[in-house]
Amino acid sequence: NNLDLALNLASDSNKIVMIDFMAQWCPPCKKMDEETFSAENVIEKSDEFILVRIDVDKQEKVANQYNGNARKYGGMGIPNILFLDKEKNIIHRIVGFHDAEQLIAVMDSVLVINDK
Repeated sequence: NNLDLALNLASDSNKIVMIDFMAQWCPPCKKMDEETFSAENVIEKSDEFILVRIDVDKQEKVANQYNGNARKYGGMGIPNILFLDKEKNIIHRIVGFHDAEQLIAVMDSVLVINDK
């Protein structure tokens, strides 16, 4: 849950930072935990990224900075997954529930975009 540390790790490892903006009260966020993030293929693919989880209620400043907040706080909505390069440039963002296959497809496309 430490974005600064994640960005430092990304710089050292040349990996992309994948930020999961979520909240404890968010049903689609819980569904992502139960069905998507626990899928074996997603866990394996996640090794290619630096992962960060930001609870929009506990880390409101970070959520606001990256427009990762829930709609009720004026953000784009959650779950909200943001992909950043090591210079903090936004590569891609997805909002809403994504199943394992959908998330893998997004992760693969982000890796291709970053390689260019």
